[in-house]
Amino acid sequence: MSSSKPLSLILELMLFVAAITLTHLITSTNGLGINECHISTYNNCSLSSLTPNERTIIFPGGDTRCIGNSSDASFDGKFGFMVTPGVNGNTNDVLFNLADGGACWDKISSAAHLCNQQVLIPKLVGIYDRVFKGNPFKDWLLVDVPYCGGDAHVGYFSEHADWDTKFEDSEYGVVQNGAVNVQSALDWLIDNIEKTPGNLVVSGGSAGALGVQVWAHPIKVQLDAIDNNCFPSRAVFIIDSYVGFFPPGIQGKFVRDTWNLCENPLVMKYYSDDVMQKCRAGTLETYDLVKEAASYHSNVPFAFIQSKVDSTQETFYSSTALTETNMSLQDDFLTECEFSNGANSILQQYTDYPNIVTYFINSKQHMYLTYERLYTSDATGTKTTAFEPNLITWISLLNSYASTECVGDVRNAKDCDSEQNVTFRYCHEDLVGKKFYVHTPKGECDDFDNNDNDDDDDKSSMLFTWTMICISIVVILPIVFYFVQLIRKRNKKSSSSSTEEEAVVFDGNSDLA
Repeated sequence: MSSSKPLSLILELMLFVAAITLTHLITSTNGLGINECHISTYNNCSLSSLTPNERTIIFPGGDTRCIGNSSDASFDGKFGFMVTPGVNGNTNDVLFNLADGGACWDKISSAAHLCNQQVLIPKLVGIYDRVFKGNPFKDWLLVDVPYCGGDAHVGYFSEHADWDTKFEDSEYGVVQNGAVNVQSALDWLIDNIEKTPGNLVVSGGSAGALGVQVWAHPIKVQLDAIDNNCFPSRAVFIIDSYVGFFPPGIQGKFVRDTWNLCENPLVMKYYSDDVMQKCRAGTLETYDLVKEAASYHSNVPFAFIQSKVDSTQETFYSSTALTETNMSLQDDFLTECEFSNGANSILQQYTDYPNIVTYFINSKQHMYLTYERLYTSDATGTKTTAFEPNLITWISLLNSYASTECVGDVRNAKDCDSEQNVTFRYCHEDLVGKKFYVHTPKGECDDFDNNDNDDDDDKSSMLFTWTMICISIVVILPIVFYFVQLIRKRNKKSSSSSTEEEAVVFDGNSDLA
């Protein structure tokens, strides 16, 4: 077996992560160009204290951490999440984003730095653009969770003493604690908004897309609980460029043995016993979580954005197969058609879920939400918006109407050797034609805000009753009094007439006598 191909694969992955860092992210040194706030006993970094319409990175401390911890890293290797306050104090519209950044699942991937290991600051493009009028989120409260754990945002006190780390002075070795990082940002959000957001978007790209598939249900439940579910959010989950296509058995092993998801109370307490059993058996797939979440939140769109060919997803499929299975090198490397078929097979898991839709793009690009191509792409490619709805329009409509969009001949394509099944030329027949209309959320409880309405009704009824009593006293009572007096006068007059008549009769009788 030749070692040149595995080596080239690792080099390709390293170059990819480096390219992401250089072209997509700005590494901030000591918070240069960004505000900082450190949560402490004396400072809770409240939303009201942050500079309006500027990014602030909040360091929650506690058990949050990045893979490495070093003074050579940005922000001294500490984890922090970023907040941009909504325009004019807007807290009704919330965008909660899980950032991207590769993955680390063993000593080799960690040593090769195939994942972000420190907080990186994104450029102000895509969903982060607060100036472009076409950005539907430009006025929203933005909470962005950086990715520095290499664990798809789901690791929970997962310690790896034998892993190499980028930072030699790491005090604790490699600890993947991405779930704790996410929960710290969510806790801050809950503490700083007075009510459940009217509009909520939870988004993520690449590794963040995997994170959204795990975190969608827990995040929605916790935010709805602010108002006891009486006024649940009009929510949308956007899953950008990672459907969860891995070699058989890989996902279950990663989440159980590497990232300790099964013992993660921050996430797993919200899922069923069936999901927990699959997790502990090592057979859990992300689609198990998505299907359960989509069933529970049946009025919420789960929206995938998927290029028909994605070299990044292909490469990570191959790299995990190379290190975790006994597959041959020939089997490790996917063709474009094989990847497309595999991605479609994952999305076919959602055929019976009307609220799970996909926007397919005839492209090889990886990720859209945090790039300028968010505004220049449609289903035909990344340099046109002639097809309707184009990508940003489709996203803007998701809180009321969601649909699967795909350009190409509709067929059930399985034969990768057929010229007809060139990836860009077809749309899988099981995945097209979905249309989902979102209903306005209604309260689901009887003893919180709905009761407040009942109390208001009771108060109005009581006010009406007392008003009628007062009217009775002021108007009706005098009328009754008048008639009583009139009757008394008539009775008195009648009594006087009878007495006089009796007197006459008596006198007459005396004369006769």
